[in-house]
Amino acid sequence: MVVIARKTLIALLCCWFVVSLGYVISLDLYYWKTLPWAPDHLSKRTERIVVSHGSIRYGTGAERNALLLAEEIAAFACLGGLLAGIMNTIYKDF
Repeated sequence: MVVIARKTLIALLCCWFVVSLGYVISLDLYYWKTLPWAPDHLSKRTERIVVSHGSIRYGTGAERNALLLAEEIAAFACLGGLLAGIMNTIYKDF
């Protein structure tokens, strides 16, 4: 029973890592392709957002906050992925 729980935990941590990393990358690329290069006061996209390796775009405060939240979640997911790797190295479940 312990082995099943451990395998489930490792699989969930790996899935969390892959999904959150994919979400951050897709959101970053979406902002890079769609947000304006200069502030646009008509659409209220005046907040400076750094995307895709230092490229500057301008979006709303909500768009900026969404990207920051996704990046913070991905940082914790990286720790989860590292933990899953360590657990698998120790227990050799997969």
